[in-house]
Amino acid sequence: MLRSLLLLLLGALFHYVACFWHFVGGEQTDPTKGFEQQESWMEGVLVHNDTLGSRYTCSLYWTVTTLLTVGYTADIIPVTRTEQLFTVAVELVGAVSLCFLTGTICMSMVASELNPTSIENKRKMTVIKQYLRQHGFDRTRRRTIRGLAARLDDLT
Repeated sequence: MLRSLLLLLLGALFHYVACFWHFVGGEQTDPTKGFEQQESWMEGVLVHNDTLGSRYTCSLYWTVTTLLTVGYTADIIPVTRTEQLFTVAVELVGAVSLCFLTGTICMSMVASELNPTSIENKRKMTVIKQYLRQHGFDRTRRRTIRGLAARLDDLT
């Protein structure tokens, strides 16, 4: 359930950042030139009459590459100052998110390994496994007994 929720949130993040990247690239106007379109990242990547789907695909590609690799895509580069500032913000969000996620995973692994109760439970399960094998219990009974022992450890 938690993994599904995280994947859903990650997908939503990718979608919204991609939409905003598309907006930033498509809505560049220069007040000194009236409402004339400035050059943007779209000029170097897309053909003038590209569909909305192909523009979204390019935006999503840039988003996933920038967020997950904290990096640089050589084929889609920010051209205007707004695009450059937005890229820096997205890279910072990607770096902080990746650091937070890595730190959380590492801390949970370390905490479970250093927990004295967890270490003692693992030792007990090893003893139970050895006993069951030495005394010839069949595979189904060994599995049942190990499951019951694990539930008892969870209760204590």
